[in-house]
Amino acid sequence: NKFSLTYFMNSLPKKDKEEILAYNMPRTYFVDIETEIIDGFPKPEEAKSRILTFSIITPDKKAIVLGLEDMSSENIKKIEKDTNEYFKDFDDEWTFTDNGLTQGLGGSFTHKTNGGCAVKFEYAGDVGGTSENVDDTHLNFPLENYSGSFTVTAPGGVETITFSGYGHIGLYTGTQNYTIAFTSDDSAELTTIDAHGRKWYYKIKVKE
Repeated sequence: NKFSLTYFMNSLPKKDKEEILAYNMPRTYFVDIETEIIDGFPKPEEAKSRILTFSIITPDKKAIVLGLEDMSSENIKKIEKDTNEYFKDFDDEWTFTDNGLTQGLGGSFTHKTNGGCAVKFEYAGDVGGTSENVDDTHLNFPLENYSGSFTVTAPGGVETITFSGYGHIGLYTGTQNYTIAFTSDDSAELTTIDAHGRKWYYKIKVKE
């Protein structure tokens, strides 16, 4: 029973208890699957088109790409260059007040966009643009710095942060709810699911 388990754990040597109760996070891998676009945006539950690539990002920040054919060294270098150029536009900063993220409460936030942020075409209408049913991204959509409020809840034991308005983290995908997993004292991983059923992963880190 529960009492026996508690008694057993309390009777363990100090070294064993420290190892059991230590804060440990599993090694997290991120996987992206790209499919052939035939007629409009594909539905995740219907496998009507070919899978073109599997991309796997390891905890060591290495990328493994499985595709239909081998890539030349020139293509690999081009992808590396394009990826580095892509992430140059991600210079956003978020400031949270009231210690809401650590105390499980809420508070206010400021999103410093530096003049623009990444927005999916499908949700550009939420932030003053025109929505298009296209699986593409505005890399630097014009959006001025803004502020709002946030709340943190834990439905089912899973911590979730909810932003007001169009508040978001990283790429805007039309959602304001993110689950949170604190991976260290100065970083956290967040996930959200958009209206198309796509799951998006983000990592935020305390600015040094």
